Amino acid sequence: MPSRPALHEAEQKARGHCRGEQRGTAIPRHRVDVRLVLGALWMAMLFVFAYVDIFAFFRKDVLRAALDGRIFPERRSRFTRVRTAALLYI
Repeated sequence: MPSRPALHEAEQKARGHCRGEQRGTAIPRHRVDVRLVLGALWMAMLFVFAYVDIFAFFRKDVLRAALDGRIFPERRSRFTRVRTAALLYI
């Protein structure tokens, strides 16, 4: 006669749900590698930054400043520039 845990798993398989699955769903739950999730989030963030940067050039003032060679507006202090560069470096 099979042991109780083996019998319990057989009963669960017969009912259609075993470890890794929730009741009422036919799709088994799979573990996703953390590196894959972090990589996908990083790529999504980079696409958002690219999207914002590209569409910023549709503003006349941003385009004119870039063509004139001005990256930072004059109203920002040196501390703000250094802080921004440090954040981008990190």
